[in-house]
Amino acid sequence: MAVRRSFLVSSIAVAAVPAAAWALLATRSPTSTHHFAPLVVAVAPLVFLQTAGRCEIDVGAAVGAAVGLGATGALAVSDRLRGPTFIHSRPSWPELVLVVVIGAAGAWIWHRRATDAAAR
Repeated sequence: MAVRRSFLVSSIAVAAVPAAAWALLATRSPTSTHHFAPLVVAVAPLVFLQTAGRCEIDVGAAVGAAVGLGATGALAVSDRLRGPTFIHSRPSWPELVLVVVIGAAGAWIWHRRATDAAAR
């Protein structure tokens, strides 16, 4: 099953909006850690878009993870992630990468199960 191009573009746009907001917040206050921002970026495509099938769920989760990891990397390279962390790690980017991966995987599992249940 092919993924609609419009779904792919919409997924990227929906994930980019919270990523841009997170980048703005991190630029304005680099010593504050916005712990849930990467989670919102990672789950946004699957939460805000209607998925028509399993393939779109896979793509939405992958896009959310890619945009979240890209935003984390860009902010880490530009030294905008200097705030405290939950697990007291320095630098803070490993914790945020973990949040992105957990968020994307959790949203993927949740949507897959919902799709399987609806198909029964």
